[in-house]
Amino acid sequence: MLGLSRTLKGASKLKRPGLPQALFIAAAVLIGCGGGGGGGGSSSSGVTGGATGSATGSTTGLTSGSTTGTTTSSTGSTTGSTTGSTTGSTTGSTTGSTTGSTTGSTTGSTTGSTTGSTTGSTTGSTTGSTTGSTTGSTTGSTTGSTGSTFDFVYASDGEGSEKGYRIGSDGNGRTTLSTGGHAVTKIAYNAQGTKVAFVEWGLYKQIFVMNANGSGLVQLTNDAWDSDHPCFSPDGSKILYTSSQDGTPQLYTMNVDGTSKTQLTNFIDGAWHGRYSPNGQKVVFTTGSFQDDVGIMNANGSGATLLAASGTDDENEPTFSADSSKVIFVKTFDSGGDMVGQIMIVSATGGTATRLTTSLLDDREPVASLDGLYILFTRADGVGREVFRMTMAGASQTKITNEGGYTVSPSTGG
Repeated sequence: MLGLSRTLKGASKLKRPGLPQALFIAAAVLIGCGGGGGGGGSSSSGVTGGATGSATGSTTGLTSGSTTGTTTSSTGSTTGSTTGSTTGSTTGSTTGSTTGSTTGSTTGSTTGSTTGSTTGSTTGSTTGSTTGSTTGSTTGSTTGSTGSTFDFVYASDGEGSEKGYRIGSDGNGRTTLSTGGHAVTKIAYNAQGTKVAFVEWGLYKQIFVMNANGSGLVQLTNDAWDSDHPCFSPDGSKILYTSSQDGTPQLYTMNVDGTSKTQLTNFIDGAWHGRYSPNGQKVVFTTGSFQDDVGIMNANGSGATLLAASGTDDENEPTFSADSSKVIFVKTFDSGGDMVGQIMIVSATGGTATRLTTSLLDDREPVASLDGLYILFTRADGVGREVFRMTMAGASQTKITNEGGYTVSPSTGG
């Protein structure tokens, strides 16, 4: 454990928060880089008792409708004319015109001439037309949503060998990732959905990166020590990872092509499982000696302090919520002698942590979805583990994968 009296080599002290109890953190994907394994904590399945959890869900609906109607009418017209002629000894002419309209117009003319006797004729015509049309339309739409479906990646040995997969958060669209025959023990997605980093565990753990479609595979580390827990920076340009090249695990960064490897921490008790905040300003990590604690620092490695450190129980595997305001993490609880993980959440500035899962089935590797609505995590299930989903308040806990093996390291790109 990294206490107030411990001095970070080449860095500031890690300070414990002044609370009567431990501060707990919480990790959020499907924004954090995804699960990466216990980092130093131990886990067992089974358990009873413990604390309680709370859950809240939200539903948003949008309703819009419009009604449009048009009426077009044309007036009718009436035209009439009268013409008469008379020839006799008397010659005269009379001309008159009458114009009137009734929902239209009426025009009439009378022309007559008289010479001698009188003969007259009258001719009149009336023409009227009325045309009317009415058109109306009503359109309405209602849309309601309790969340969105998103893709994430994970690793599993359910098919007999360790492979990487991509799947929708609703459990549909499962695809096996092409990794050039390399086994996958941990995996990370970038926020842009264009690249995947993964760890292959041979004699040592090594990090690879490739395009999301399996092309452009590159081995980034090839060392006589472990390189583990890769996580993309929010802009996808760098990878934060853990290296044990000096014997004690520390956090390093490198460009996404493997160049410019730079040590970020030099803590006495080490640091591992680092995760960027989605706004790129902070990094959370696990540290400790006798038990795991959760630390937080600036993205450049300065200003390190402890966020969750009970002094008795392990707190590890931290990640951020999508808005960078909260930290989601794992705290272990004693269940009849078995230490099982449960998911917790706490403000990124410290405070009292809230327990989100109470299953005592060993819940680990939390990661938040990019839309800020869900947390993915792994849970002991049958002979192995599977990926589950719940709301940010811990409600609606739902099993997503069904690999029948040891399924780990969900990553949403956060």
